[in-house]
Amino acid sequence: MRFLAAPELSEQFSFQPSILLADYELNTAPVHIAIIGAKKDTAARELFNAARDYPASYMRLDWWDRSEGPLSNNSIVYPELDRAAAFVCSNYACSLPLFAADEIAPKVAELYATED
Repeated sequence: MRFLAAPELSEQFSFQPSILLADYELNTAPVHIAIIGAKKDTAARELFNAARDYPASYMRLDWWDRSEGPLSNNSIVYPELDRAAAFVCSNYACSLPLFAADEIAPKVAELYATED
């Protein structure tokens, strides 16, 4: 950011929205939604599609199929459940499991309402 905000660079252009976006992303956690379920599971796919369609400009979306091995970013431990579930996570803590696609958007709005 020091380079992007340097007067030598910032004075060359009248408006740089990309600098504002970079600052926002450096100082704000993305909306984080994790889907835990098999890639072949219809319920998991519905949860993933609902999460993917959430209108966030800055989002982290994980889909973990346990049969594919461990999650690459394992900063959060997810419970083993007998069906596909979605979790909305913020600050290394996640919601209780969500089993219906229409539960995702309200939970994201609830958890991220106070984070601005």
